[in-house]
Amino acid sequence: MLIDSRRLTGSNPWLPGLGAIIEVERPDGEAAVAAWREEVARILTALGRDAVLGTRVHPGGAAMALTAPSDALFAATEVNELAWFCAEARLDGRLMPDLAQLLPGIMTIFVAEANPALRALESASERRDLSILRDDEQISIGLGHGSRGWPLRNLPSPDQVEWSELHDIPVALVTGTNGKTTSVRLTAAMLAASGLRVGTSSTDGITVQEESIAAGDYSGPAGARRVLRHPAVEAAVLESARGGILRRGLAIDRVGAALVTNVAADHLGEFGVSSIHDLLETKLVVATAVRPEGAIVLNADDPFILAEAPRILSTARVRAAIVWFSLRDTHPVVLQHLEEGGRACFVEHGEFVHATREAREHFGAVQDAPITWDGTARHNISNVLGAIGLARALQVPPSAIRSALCAFASTNDQNPGRLNRYEVNGSTFILDFAHNPHGWRALVEVARAHPARRRAVALGQAGDRDDASIRELAQIVWTLQPELIVVKEVEAYLRGRPRGEVSRILGEEFARLGVPADRVVSAAGEAEALERLLLWAGVGDLVLMPVLAERAQVSAQLAALTSRRSEPDRPPGSAVEGEAT
Repeated sequence: MLIDSRRLTGSNPWLPGLGAIIEVERPDGEAAVAAWREEVARILTALGRDAVLGTRVHPGGAAMALTAPSDALFAATEVNELAWFCAEARLDGRLMPDLAQLLPGIMTIFVAEANPALRALESASERRDLSILRDDEQISIGLGHGSRGWPLRNLPSPDQVEWSELHDIPVALVTGTNGKTTSVRLTAAMLAASGLRVGTSSTDGITVQEESIAAGDYSGPAGARRVLRHPAVEAAVLESARGGILRRGLAIDRVGAALVTNVAADHLGEFGVSSIHDLLETKLVVATAVRPEGAIVLNADDPFILAEAPRILSTARVRAAIVWFSLRDTHPVVLQHLEEGGRACFVEHGEFVHATREAREHFGAVQDAPITWDGTARHNISNVLGAIGLARALQVPPSAIRSALCAFASTNDQNPGRLNRYEVNGSTFILDFAHNPHGWRALVEVARAHPARRRAVALGQAGDRDDASIRELAQIVWTLQPELIVVKEVEAYLRGRPRGEVSRILGEEFARLGVPADRVVSAAGEAEALERLLLWAGVGDLVLMPVLAERAQVSAQLAALTSRRSEPDRPPGSAVEGEAT
């Protein structure tokens, strides 16, 4: 059964260029791919066209893609769908579609979609080593303040373009399972400290010179294009999330550097990504956009990246150099990499270091960087190392990096929703975006390092995770042995599950783990969870408050409480009333 058909408008995991892809549900995936290959070859031959094919078989189905020029992507989706309908009919013993009747219609689409002016501009931009961005309405050449755009159906000829006015800007891509948004913001702060006007796109929105331009999830190609076409932008740091890469591909295929923060099991089963290896292959698409003289910054402390990334990059014929980063200056791969002439970032004698075989650049003590929480937030130490690697690859001066590290903190102003700390009448609330096991382990590690009389946790999860992943969150939370657990509904993230189902699964897992029933209460939403925790918290208590959907409301309330003059200490709160889950 065909479940999706779409264009691939940028670098992607399946093809060496633009194209079209279909996804099918079919138990005989290998046979389905073989039949599709035969049919797509037959159709392309009849149309007098050729294409490179790419496929991925996964449990329960397959993804099948073919390359196409930028002005033939809609026609390519028609070819792809017809090839599948023919293949499916043959596999199921049904009557085959009549190609003689159908191919003239597809040829008409090719003709209507053809845009010779677009092809001419693409060639002219390629010769001048300039980036070109496309969408359904327009194209633009150059980036940021060196960009110019035209409507797609009213394009100039190359000799009408003022090429001297067009140029690219420094651009970095950031991807990974966790730490992406923090790394984007921190790298942007380093670029800004060097005097550049910086634009960013992330799951939290778009900013230019730290001013919010748009709120919401802009971690896909649309957000990247919006930043890269902004006339004020002199450098850009773009979060490139898995979803955008899989749906459309990257917005840009020429950048100075890319960072992969880490990779862990999350969102498996979507878009045919069924393993961590598939996920890493998807995230490493960002490396294919890095110029040969640029750098790919990789986490040597991540076992999957360490083991698989070099081979994947070699297979993809990526020529840019790897910059490894690690919390350990004794990491054997890092040491070997340096000996072979490579670059690396690590912590040495308590200081952040960027190193080559010949020299060391020092960026200050780990404990002096506010984002590290006096060195207790190990995941942020790792994020800093990745950001240093990116910034140096983009030629940011060391002095600017040091300045940014001294100033950048986990506050709602600089890094909203990421390890934000609020002091409320003697208790500490930590607001964070932890939303998967990898992120929760990092948050629990920080909590363990923070002295507290008692601890409480608010826990919810999006409905698009499988039951085992939801239960794993409960297991991680219980390693902290909190005195109170508030299981919260996240209405905006039900994602196909009935209301209450995720909370029920969490409650069942806590019961299975032997958590006393009076330690677990429920809340209808994140704001209600906060109210329960505020009633409970007393002097010396620590509260972990990850928020997925109601962050603005929760952070505003915590900020208001923090800014008030502290009231006299009151006795610790008693057990919160509420229905046990």
